[in-house]
Parts: sequence; structure tokens; C-alpha cells
Amino acid sequence: MKIENTAKDINKYSTESLSVENLDNGDFEVIATQELFNNGQPNDITRVKMRFSKNGFAALVGSMKAAESLGGKIG
Repeated sequence: MKIENTAKDINKYSTESLSVENLDNGDFEVIATQELFNNGQPNDITRVKMRFSKNGFAALVGSMKAAESLGGKIG
């Protein structure tokens, strides 16, 4: 199973996406991508790929939910 969410044309400056895939071995792969638009030149693409065990992914999601419940304020 693969889930992808894309936010396009953020301030007409970039496109950002987050992809989560459940791998055959039970791990989860998360890929965050940002494409910066450059006028007349090739776009700059930054991609971060992370792999989590089932427990690690559950901890990541739990932390994100906790941060959201605090209004995004951590620390």
C-alpha cells in the first residue's frame, strides 16, 4: 500500500509531497520531496528517504499526533 499527498504551488515557489509505503517486509518507507521552481533553469529537487520498522513508524505517527494536539508547539 502506498499513500501520497502533494501540496502544489506553495506561494508559487515550490511543490512538496510526502509518500508513505508499507513494504513487503513490514517496514515503512517515508519519502519527503520538495521541488523549488527556478525561472528558466532546472528546478532544484530535494528528497529525503527514511525507513522505519512497524514500531518506529507507530512512534513517528504518535509524535506527530501529539505535536498537532499541542497546536504544533514542541518544547
